[in-house]
Amino acid sequence: MKVYFVRHGKDDENFRGGWSNLGLVPEGVEQAKRLATLLKEKKEEYGIKKILSSDLMRAKETAEILAEALKLPLQADARLREVDNGDLAGMPNEEALEKYPDLFWSTLKPDECYPNGENPMQFFSRIKEWFETFLKECKEADGNVLVVTHGGVINVVYHLVGNMEWSNAKKSISVGNCSVHVLDVERMEIGEENMFEELRYEEMTDTHLDELAQLYVDTFNTEPWNDEWTFETARKRLQQLLHSEDSFGLCVYQGGQLCGAVLGVLEQYFDGPMYNLHEYWVKNEMRGKRIGSKLFAETEKRLLERGVKNIILITAKGDATEHFYHKQGMETDPDMVFMSKRIGD
Repeated sequence: MKVYFVRHGKDDENFRGGWSNLGLVPEGVEQAKRLATLLKEKKEEYGIKKILSSDLMRAKETAEILAEALKLPLQADARLREVDNGDLAGMPNEEALEKYPDLFWSTLKPDECYPNGENPMQFFSRIKEWFETFLKECKEADGNVLVVTHGGVINVVYHLVGNMEWSNAKKSISVGNCSVHVLDVERMEIGEENMFEELRYEEMTDTHLDELAQLYVDTFNTEPWNDEWTFETARKRLQQLLHSEDSFGLCVYQGGQLCGAVLGVLEQYFDGPMYNLHEYWVKNEMRGKRIGSKLFAETEKRLLERGVKNIILITAKGDATEHFYHKQGMETDPDMVFMSKRIGD
Protein backbone atom coordinates (compact mmCIF):
# COMPACT_ATOMS: atom_id res chain seq x y z
CA MET A 1 0.00 0.00 0.00
CA LYS A 2 1.10 3.55 -0.74
CA VAL A 3 0.23 6.90 0.81
CA TYR A 4 0.65 10.04 -1.30
CA PHE A 5 1.38 13.05 0.91
CA VAL A 6 0.78 16.36 -0.87
CA ARG A 7 1.61 19.79 0.40
CA HIS A 8 -1.06 22.41 -0.36
CA GLY A 9 -0.70 24.87 -3.25
CA LYS A 10 0.90 28.28 -2.83
CA ASP A 11 -0.72 30.69 -0.38
CA ASP A 12 0.02 34.36 0.31
CA GLU A 13 3.57 34.58 1.64
CA ASN A 14 2.92 38.09 2.99
CA PHE A 15 1.07 36.53 5.91
CA ARG A 16 2.14 34.08 8.61
CA GLY A 17 0.94 30.54 8.01
CA GLY A 18 0.46 27.99 10.76
CA TRP A 19 -3.24 27.95 11.61
CA SER A 20 -3.96 30.77 9.19
CA ASN A 21 -7.21 30.13 7.36
CA LEU A 22 -6.33 32.15 4.29
CA GLY A 23 -6.83 30.35 0.98
CA LEU A 24 -4.72 29.77 -2.11
CA VAL A 25 -3.41 32.52 -4.35
CA PRO A 26 -4.14 32.12 -8.11
CA GLU A 27 -0.74 30.47 -8.66
CA GLY A 28 -1.59 27.94 -5.95
CA VAL A 29 -4.89 27.13 -7.63
CA GLU A 30 -3.07 26.50 -10.91
CA GLN A 31 -0.54 24.27 -9.14
CA ALA A 32 -3.37 22.19 -7.70
CA LYS A 33 -5.14 21.96 -11.08
CA ARG A 34 -1.94 20.85 -12.78
CA LEU A 35 -1.40 18.13 -10.20
CA ALA A 36 -5.05 17.11 -10.47
CA THR A 37 -4.68 16.63 -14.21
CA LEU A 38 -1.64 14.39 -13.77
CA LEU A 39 -3.30 12.32 -11.05
CA LYS A 40 -6.40 11.91 -13.21
CA GLU A 41 -4.31 10.77 -16.20
CA LYS A 42 -2.62 8.13 -14.03
CA LYS A 43 -5.64 7.29 -11.91
CA GLU A 44 -5.36 3.54 -12.48
CA GLU A 45 -1.60 3.52 -11.87
CA TYR A 46 -1.82 5.35 -8.55
CA GLY A 47 -4.89 3.47 -7.33
CA ILE A 48 -6.03 6.22 -4.93
CA LYS A 49 -9.30 5.30 -3.22
CA LYS A 50 -9.45 7.82 -0.38
CA ILE A 51 -8.51 11.47 0.20
CA LEU A 52 -7.75 13.01 3.59
CA SER A 53 -7.00 16.67 4.17
CA SER A 54 -6.14 19.23 6.79
CA ASP A 55 -9.20 21.37 7.42
CA LEU A 56 -7.27 24.65 7.00
CA MET A 57 -8.43 26.54 3.92
CA ARG A 58 -5.26 26.35 1.82
CA ALA A 59 -5.07 22.57 2.21
CA LYS A 60 -8.81 22.01 1.85
CA GLU A 61 -8.98 24.06 -1.37
CA THR A 62 -6.12 22.03 -2.80
CA ALA A 63 -7.77 18.76 -1.77
CA GLU A 64 -11.13 19.79 -3.24
CA ILE A 65 -9.52 20.36 -6.64
CA LEU A 66 -7.85 16.94 -6.48
CA ALA A 67 -11.01 15.22 -5.22
CA GLU A 68 -13.07 16.68 -8.06
CA ALA A 69 -10.61 15.43 -10.66
CA LEU A 70 -10.46 11.93 -9.14
CA LYS A 71 -14.20 11.80 -8.37
CA LEU A 72 -13.50 10.80 -4.78
CA PRO A 73 -15.00 11.99 -1.48
CA LEU A 74 -12.91 14.19 0.78
CA GLN A 75 -12.50 13.75 4.54
CA ALA A 76 -11.12 16.73 6.52
CA ASP A 77 -9.11 16.09 9.68
CA ALA A 78 -7.99 18.85 12.07
CA ARG A 79 -5.12 16.67 13.28
CA LEU A 80 -3.41 17.26 9.94
CA ARG A 81 -3.09 21.01 10.54
CA GLU A 82 0.24 22.81 10.49
CA VAL A 83 1.71 23.94 13.82
CA ASP A 84 -0.66 26.09 15.88
CA ASN A 85 1.07 29.47 15.88
CA GLY A 86 -1.67 31.04 17.98
CA ASP A 87 -1.91 34.83 17.75
CA LEU A 88 0.42 34.91 14.74
CA ALA A 89 -1.88 32.82 12.52
CA GLY A 90 -2.68 34.81 9.39
CA MET A 91 -0.93 37.92 10.74
CA PRO A 92 0.76 40.17 8.13
CA ASN A 93 4.53 39.65 8.22
CA GLU A 94 5.24 43.31 8.94
CA GLU A 95 2.92 43.29 11.94
CA ALA A 96 4.39 40.02 13.23
CA LEU A 97 7.94 41.39 12.97
CA GLU A 98 6.89 44.48 14.90
CA LYS A 99 4.99 42.67 17.66
CA TYR A 100 7.20 39.60 17.92
CA PRO A 101 10.56 40.60 16.42
CA ASP A 102 12.52 37.60 17.72
CA LEU A 103 9.82 34.94 17.50
CA PHE A 104 10.28 32.37 14.73
CA TRP A 105 9.61 28.64 14.47
CA SER A 106 13.31 27.77 14.49
CA THR A 107 13.99 29.90 17.59
CA LEU A 108 11.32 28.36 19.81
CA LYS A 109 12.54 26.11 22.59
CA PRO A 110 11.01 22.61 22.54
CA ASP A 111 8.60 23.49 25.37
CA GLU A 112 8.09 27.15 24.40
CA CYS A 113 4.62 27.89 23.00
CA TYR A 114 3.58 30.41 20.42
CA PRO A 115 1.35 33.04 22.12
CA ASN A 116 -1.90 31.10 22.65
CA GLY A 117 -0.57 28.30 20.45
CA GLU A 118 1.47 25.07 20.52
CA ASN A 119 5.07 24.42 21.37
CA PRO A 120 7.26 22.32 19.03
CA MET A 121 6.98 19.12 21.06
CA GLN A 122 3.19 19.38 21.26
CA PHE A 123 3.10 19.73 17.47
CA PHE A 124 5.44 16.75 16.97
CA SER A 125 3.43 14.61 19.42
CA ARG A 126 0.16 15.49 17.67
CA ILE A 127 1.46 14.39 14.27
CA LYS A 128 3.17 11.30 15.70
CA GLU A 129 -0.04 10.21 17.41
CA TRP A 130 -2.03 10.74 14.20
CA PHE A 131 0.55 8.90 12.10
CA GLU A 132 0.67 5.84 14.35
CA THR A 133 -3.14 5.61 14.32
CA PHE A 134 -3.20 6.16 10.56
CA LEU A 135 -0.72 3.32 9.93
CA LYS A 136 -2.97 0.92 11.86
CA GLU A 137 -5.92 2.03 9.72
CA CYS A 138 -3.87 1.46 6.58
CA LYS A 139 -3.90 -2.28 7.27
CA GLU A 140 -7.64 -2.25 6.62
CA ALA A 141 -7.54 0.19 3.68
CA ASP A 142 -8.88 -0.80 0.28
CA GLY A 143 -6.44 0.94 -2.04
CA ASN A 144 -3.99 3.80 -1.71
CA VAL A 145 -4.59 7.06 0.16
CA LEU A 146 -3.93 10.70 -0.73
CA VAL A 147 -3.22 13.03 2.21
CA VAL A 148 -3.22 16.80 1.62
CA THR A 149 -1.46 18.64 4.42
CA HIS A 150 1.38 21.05 5.22
CA GLY A 151 5.16 21.21 4.97
CA GLY A 152 5.71 20.88 8.72
CA VAL A 153 3.52 17.80 8.92
CA ILE A 154 5.31 16.10 6.02
CA ASN A 155 8.66 16.89 7.65
CA VAL A 156 7.60 15.09 10.82
CA VAL A 157 6.45 12.09 8.76
CA TYR A 158 9.87 11.91 7.06
CA HIS A 159 11.57 11.85 10.45
CA LEU A 160 9.22 9.20 11.84
CA VAL A 161 9.64 6.93 8.83
CA GLY A 162 13.42 7.36 8.82
CA ASN A 163 13.63 6.98 12.61
CA MET A 164 15.47 10.31 12.75
CA GLU A 165 15.61 12.76 15.63
CA TRP A 166 13.28 15.68 14.94
CA SER A 167 13.81 19.27 16.06
CA ASN A 168 12.24 22.55 14.99
CA ALA A 169 15.73 24.09 15.24
CA LYS A 170 17.16 21.78 12.57
CA LYS A 171 17.01 22.52 8.84
CA SER A 172 13.76 21.21 7.40
CA ILE A 173 13.44 18.78 4.50
CA SER A 174 12.47 20.73 1.39
CA VAL A 175 8.74 20.35 0.66
CA GLY A 176 7.48 22.43 -2.27
CA ASN A 177 3.91 23.51 -2.93
CA CYS A 178 1.90 20.65 -4.45
CA SER A 179 4.92 18.34 -4.21
CA VAL A 180 4.08 14.64 -3.80
CA HIS A 181 5.84 12.43 -1.25
CA VAL A 182 5.16 8.70 -1.50
CA LEU A 183 5.18 6.44 1.53
CA ASP A 184 5.47 2.72 0.82
CA VAL A 185 3.78 1.37 3.95
CA GLU A 186 5.11 -2.19 3.62
CA ARG A 187 8.72 -1.09 3.18
CA MET A 188 8.35 2.01 5.38
CA GLU A 189 10.18 4.07 2.79
CA ILE A 190 9.28 7.63 1.81
CA GLY A 191 10.56 9.90 -0.94
CA GLU A 192 9.48 12.64 -3.28
CA GLU A 193 7.72 11.69 -6.49
CA ASN A 194 8.52 14.01 -9.39
CA MET A 195 5.16 14.27 -11.09
CA PHE A 196 6.17 16.67 -13.81
CA GLU A 197 9.35 15.17 -15.25
CA GLU A 198 9.36 11.54 -16.33
CA LEU A 199 12.44 9.43 -15.75
CA ARG A 200 14.25 8.17 -18.84
CA TYR A 201 16.44 5.06 -18.89
CA GLU A 202 19.33 4.27 -21.21
CA GLU A 203 21.34 1.05 -21.33
CA MET A 204 24.99 1.86 -20.70
CA THR A 205 27.55 2.17 -23.52
CA ASP A 206 31.00 3.74 -23.92
CA THR A 207 29.34 7.04 -24.84
CA HIS A 208 28.13 7.36 -21.23
CA LEU A 209 31.51 6.77 -19.57
CA ASP A 210 32.68 10.37 -19.11
CA GLU A 211 29.53 11.63 -17.39
CA LEU A 212 29.22 8.39 -15.41
CA ALA A 213 32.79 8.70 -14.14
CA GLN A 214 32.23 12.28 -13.01
CA LEU A 215 29.03 11.35 -11.19
CA TYR A 216 30.84 8.37 -9.62
CA VAL A 217 33.56 10.66 -8.22
CA ASP A 218 31.01 13.21 -6.98
CA THR A 219 29.04 10.47 -5.24
CA PHE A 220 31.64 8.24 -3.62
CA ASN A 221 34.10 10.94 -2.55
CA THR A 222 31.46 12.30 -0.14
CA GLU A 223 29.62 10.94 2.91
CA PRO A 224 29.19 8.19 3.88
CA TRP A 225 31.93 6.63 1.69
CA ASN A 226 34.61 9.36 1.65
CA ASP A 227 36.64 7.55 -1.04
CA GLU A 228 39.46 9.17 -2.99
CA TRP A 229 38.55 8.48 -6.61
CA THR A 230 39.90 10.56 -9.48
CA PHE A 231 38.10 10.94 -12.77
CA GLU A 232 40.71 8.69 -14.39
CA THR A 233 40.50 5.82 -11.85
CA ALA A 234 36.70 5.96 -11.80
CA ARG A 235 36.49 5.89 -15.59
CA LYS A 236 38.90 2.96 -15.81
CA ARG A 237 36.90 0.91 -13.28
CA LEU A 238 33.62 1.56 -15.06
CA GLN A 239 35.18 0.84 -18.45
CA GLN A 240 36.59 -2.47 -17.19
CA LEU A 241 33.18 -3.56 -15.89
CA LEU A 242 31.33 -2.36 -18.98
CA HIS A 243 33.73 -4.24 -21.28
CA SER A 244 33.32 -7.49 -19.31
CA GLU A 245 31.55 -10.29 -21.15
CA ASP A 246 27.77 -10.09 -20.58
CA SER A 247 27.93 -6.78 -18.70
CA PHE A 248 24.72 -4.87 -18.15
CA GLY A 249 24.43 -1.24 -17.05
CA LEU A 250 21.53 1.18 -16.86
CA CYS A 251 21.55 4.99 -16.61
CA VAL A 252 18.62 7.07 -15.39
CA TYR A 253 17.96 10.65 -16.51
CA GLN A 254 15.53 13.32 -15.39
CA GLY A 255 15.10 16.50 -17.36
CA GLY A 256 18.13 15.57 -19.47
CA GLN A 257 20.33 15.25 -16.38
CA LEU A 258 22.08 12.03 -15.35
CA CYS A 259 20.73 11.08 -11.92
CA GLY A 260 22.12 7.62 -11.27
CA ALA A 261 23.33 4.32 -12.69
CA VAL A 262 23.71 0.60 -12.04
CA LEU A 263 26.43 -1.62 -13.51
CA GLY A 264 27.17 -5.31 -13.18
CA VAL A 265 27.79 -8.57 -15.01
CA LEU A 266 25.57 -11.52 -15.90
CA GLU A 267 27.27 -14.69 -14.68
CA GLN A 268 26.25 -18.27 -15.39
CA TYR A 269 25.04 -20.33 -12.43
CA PHE A 270 23.75 -23.92 -12.38
CA ASP A 271 20.09 -22.85 -12.59
CA GLY A 272 20.55 -19.99 -15.02
CA PRO A 273 22.17 -16.56 -15.25
CA MET A 274 22.56 -14.40 -12.16
CA TYR A 275 23.42 -10.71 -12.03
CA ASN A 276 26.47 -9.66 -10.01
CA LEU A 277 25.71 -6.04 -9.20
CA HIS A 278 29.06 -4.27 -8.85
CA GLU A 279 28.18 -0.56 -8.78
CA TYR A 280 25.05 1.39 -7.91
CA TRP A 281 25.07 5.15 -7.41
CA VAL A 282 22.64 8.07 -7.36
CA LYS A 283 23.42 11.76 -7.52
CA ASN A 284 23.71 13.21 -4.02
CA GLU A 285 21.13 15.94 -4.64
CA MET A 286 18.60 13.36 -5.85
CA ARG A 287 18.66 11.12 -2.80
CA GLY A 288 15.33 10.81 -1.01
CA LYS A 289 13.36 11.31 -4.24
CA ARG A 290 12.80 7.56 -4.85
CA ILE A 291 14.99 7.64 -7.96
CA GLY A 292 17.20 4.88 -6.52
CA SER A 293 14.19 2.62 -5.90
CA LYS A 294 12.78 3.26 -9.35
CA LEU A 295 16.14 2.54 -10.96
CA PHE A 296 16.34 -0.73 -9.04
CA ALA A 297 12.83 -1.71 -10.15
CA GLU A 298 13.61 -0.92 -13.80
CA THR A 299 16.84 -2.92 -13.53
CA GLU A 300 14.92 -5.93 -12.16
CA LYS A 301 12.42 -5.66 -15.01
CA ARG A 302 15.12 -5.66 -17.70
CA LEU A 303 17.07 -8.46 -16.06
CA LEU A 304 13.97 -10.64 -15.93
CA GLU A 305 13.64 -10.16 -19.67
CA ARG A 306 17.16 -11.59 -19.96
CA GLY A 307 16.26 -14.66 -17.96
CA VAL A 308 18.08 -13.61 -14.78
CA LYS A 309 16.85 -15.44 -11.69
CA ASN A 310 19.03 -13.95 -8.98
CA ILE A 311 20.82 -10.71 -8.08
CA ILE A 312 23.89 -10.74 -5.85
CA LEU A 313 25.98 -7.88 -4.48
CA ILE A 314 28.49 -6.84 -1.84
CA THR A 315 27.85 -3.76 0.29
CA ALA A 316 28.94 -2.25 3.60
CA LYS A 317 27.29 -3.81 6.64
CA GLY A 318 25.04 -1.83 8.94
CA ASP A 319 24.91 1.47 7.04
CA ALA A 320 22.41 3.31 4.84
CA THR A 321 23.33 1.35 1.71
CA GLU A 322 22.54 -2.00 3.34
CA HIS A 323 19.26 -0.50 4.54
CA PHE A 324 18.46 0.65 0.99
CA TYR A 325 19.05 -2.79 -0.49
CA HIS A 326 16.93 -4.45 2.17
CA LYS A 327 14.09 -2.14 1.17
CA GLN A 328 14.46 -3.31 -2.43
CA GLY A 329 13.84 -6.90 -1.31
CA MET A 330 17.48 -8.01 -1.04
CA GLU A 331 18.34 -10.35 1.83
CA THR A 332 21.57 -10.92 3.71
CA ASP A 333 22.67 -14.45 2.87
CA PRO A 334 23.34 -16.39 6.12
CA ASP A 335 25.36 -19.05 4.30
CA MET A 336 27.87 -16.77 2.57
CA VAL A 337 30.92 -14.94 3.89
CA PHE A 338 32.74 -12.11 2.13
CA MET A 339 36.49 -12.69 2.40
CA SER A 340 39.52 -10.64 1.33
CA LYS A 341 43.28 -10.73 1.60
CA ARG A 342 45.53 -7.74 1.10
CA ILE A 343 48.75 -8.88 -0.60
CA GLY A 344 50.33 -5.49 -1.11
CA ASP A 345 52.25 -3.31 1.38
